[in-house]
Amino acid sequence: MNPSPSSLSRRGFLAASGTVGMATAVGRAQTTTGTSDENQREPDWTFSESDTDTYHPFETADGVAYVIGVSEPDGDNPSRISIHAIDQADGTKLWTETFRSIANLIVKDGTVFVVAAIHDGETQPNYELCAFDPKSGEERWRKSVERYPRQLLSGSGNIYVGGDSGVNASDIDSGSEVWQSNTEIGDVYLLSRVGNTVYVTTRNGVYALSDDDGKERWHRTGTDVEEVDTSGARESPLRLQSATEKGILCQIGSTAVFLDREDGSTEWSASLDNSNYSEPVLHEDTVYLWGTPCSRFPSPTGRYAGSTTKRIDGNEDAPSSWPTERCSR
Repeated sequence: MNPSPSSLSRRGFLAASGTVGMATAVGRAQTTTGTSDENQREPDWTFSESDTDTYHPFETADGVAYVIGVSEPDGDNPSRISIHAIDQADGTKLWTETFRSIANLIVKDGTVFVVAAIHDGETQPNYELCAFDPKSGEERWRKSVERYPRQLLSGSGNIYVGGDSGVNASDIDSGSEVWQSNTEIGDVYLLSRVGNTVYVTTRNGVYALSDDDGKERWHRTGTDVEEVDTSGARESPLRLQSATEKGILCQIGSTAVFLDREDGSTEWSASLDNSNYSEPVLHEDTVYLWGTPCSRFPSPTGRYAGSTTKRIDGNEDAPSSWPTERCSR
């Protein structure tokens, strides 16, 4: 469950940190934005340690760059994962924390949260959620969490962990438990929070949980979604794509479904083309259905009608054409 290097885009990292447009290097890898020789520039700073084999930029926040360092196994020494906190201005190392392996990491609300796998001789590792000061690296607290904590989310003063036994909410400052969801909701694969509700994807569909106590507000498996062909819902249950103030974008099999976030009722649905690869994407007030062709729904509140090359605005009565030769607004 170590972080995937393929997901740690250096250009995305630089864009997030506001350093695109200048040369920067992390470890032995230098990043520049130019492609021709005349645009090549020396890095502003480099960072490297002798016992680390590869580096993967992961996150930036408040002037600090957080970099994952991976040390490969060497003889009797197992592999190690280190988090390096580096001053973005000059490349000075602020602190380092080393683990056997990391299941998850986020930097939110002035805290570095790490889910670390603890190998104590058991066949399966145990997991701990640790909270660190972002500037000093001082450990604020740590606590045991359920196995396979796939998801981390923070908000409203809580840190949420989603794993094999539902969702656990802990106080950001102390680590004390605020609430634990019903463990019967099963394995958690995606977490999102809007307003006072936490939305969860599990093997059993999509749940809406109260952020006050973790109690279930509504649950949709896919077999109970109105106006949608649910014949394959048991094999491919409803799953969350994105949660917003306007509603909940989900997918079930080859159908995109937009749900009311308060009660889970269906606002509209649309067929997906080439469903093995296509997923609905919500960007601002537009839903895009990728595939052949690419379709656009300008308003999440508009009801789908016609073929996948048509759209209906929320304030229109008839479908209007949208160019299918390119995916653009």
